[in-house]
Amino acid sequence: MAGERCDIPTYEWIRNKLKVLINDNYWQTECGWIISCNYKNLHTFPYKPGSATKPAPGFVVEVLNHKNEPVPVNTLGTVSLIQARCACDCRCLLPS
Repeated sequence: MAGERCDIPTYEWIRNKLKVLINDNYWQTECGWIISCNYKNLHTFPYKPGSATKPAPGFVVEVLNHKNEPVPVNTLGTVSLIQARCACDCRCLLPS
């Protein structure tokens, strides 16, 4: 898959109709690189519909509410991307 995470109905359709392995990811042109994915050969995590799995090495990804506070697991919000190796530890908010 490519782009923002695959919605669950599309994920299920692909899995049921095509019987192929689905490697969902979250990628945005603004960041110039993939934000999260299931990195085969680095470590393959169990697949979960609606999840792009884990952040890319070197990035910290959080989901924030409208007050820029972290939200609980399984809660929608705005994706916040932190470059872990960035000297200023700055955040780049991406559209949700």
